[in-house]
Amino acid sequence: MLLITAFTLPLAKFFGANISHPGYSEELGYSQALGFQVTMGVFGAIAIVLLIITFLTTRVRVQPSKEQKSTFREDLNDIRRNIPWIVLFVASIFWLIHNMIRNGMVAYYFNYVNGEGGKILWTLIIGALELKFDQTTTFLTIGTIGMLAGVLLSTPVKKRFDRKSVIISITMSTVVINAAFYWLPQDNFVVLAITNFIWSLFAGAMPVFIFAMFADVADFHAWKFNKRATGLVTAGIMFAIKVGVAVGGFLGLYFLGLFGYTKEVTDTPEVINGIKLLISIIPAAFILVCGIMLYFYPINDKFLAQIVTDLSKRKKSEE
Repeated sequence: MLLITAFTLPLAKFFGANISHPGYSEELGYSQALGFQVTMGVFGAIAIVLLIITFLTTRVRVQPSKEQKSTFREDLNDIRRNIPWIVLFVASIFWLIHNMIRNGMVAYYFNYVNGEGGKILWTLIIGALELKFDQTTTFLTIGTIGMLAGVLLSTPVKKRFDRKSVIISITMSTVVINAAFYWLPQDNFVVLAITNFIWSLFAGAMPVFIFAMFADVADFHAWKFNKRATGLVTAGIMFAIKVGVAVGGFLGLYFLGLFGYTKEVTDTPEVINGIKLLISIIPAAFILVCGIMLYFYPINDKFLAQIVTDLSKRKKSEE
């Protein structure tokens, strides 16, 4: 994510710097069509290699009982009675909607609210590559570094505190920081970047806890229904994440249109205020719903320890 955030726009400008290309823009200094096509092609090729490596090196380590027999319909019937799974399914949708709307508005915010999104802050030279980082790219890069820090901090926090309490605290803190972004001085990049870094700390920790909870829900399913359905449990919540990505991506642009944004109309008071709402208050509302849903998540650390103990005893009795 750090590589994509930091290098997408600089690489697009580098690969698109062909003045003979039909899409070349003198104002931008590159062809967006050519630059983004080549950049996405490079990223796509790298992704294919990484996905193949992941497939070839992944092993199934937790096997269901040999006596377990169930149909897909029976597993679905069990899933709909798995309360932790339902809570996590819905919470994941709202979490990703919040992410997509908020992050999708960054470029709009710096282009039309801050107004200096294209201002070059620093340059990185790697061999023949001269990568120029503007305010928008730097803002996103700082955010990604914050997410990395959030991931690293989540492990010691997880060891000391109940994970349900922590993830609810994370969502509520995100609500406050997100909403506060609406009132920040839009021309003060330092303040914007620092606030984004703090937001990103929580954004980085959030998936660590969510993905850990996948496994907890799978164990709960095995404990309650005496059946291993890890694949279905995990795939169902991953589907919720994809739904959140799709819905969030749609809603961001849909709301932007409702506020009056068009290719020709970009800087009216209504559009400017709409972009500010879409990077702050509106995503804050969605992550608030996520936090409320997680309040009803029934598995705390004490309950999880009991589940693990019971499953271990059950496994020994079957051997």
